[in-house]
Amino acid sequence: MTTSNGNGSVQSRKKQDEILAGLEKEWGTTAFVRTSLGLLVCRKPTPGEYKRFQDKASDPKKTSSSAAKEFVMQAVVHPEADAAMSIFSSYPALYDGLAVAMHNLSGGDLEIETGKSRASG
Repeated sequence: MTTSNGNGSVQSRKKQDEILAGLEKEWGTTAFVRTSLGLLVCRKPTPGEYKRFQDKASDPKKTSSSAAKEFVMQAVVHPEADAAMSIFSSYPALYDGLAVAMHNLSGGDLEIETGKSRASG
């Protein structure tokens, strides 16, 4: 699969994998999506960023989609801002999908258990 990298040239999946490997060395686990316009990568949010997202998402004066957009945009590490905005302009639902993925990177996908532990007998 090849995709545009946002500036008109084409990016191979191999090149995207190389980019991801470099970003994962720098940022750890990431949330990413491969689009026809190129690769889009977000780092894991900090605890403070996640708390602000939760506060804004629950604020009746804000829309959840504006909270998701702000949450995602602060964490984009690839591509540069103009190319990222071009991707989001073509795929606006990515804000919501990436916000969910970043929620999961923050522990939102961990299985929560209830009840007594096996150790308590």
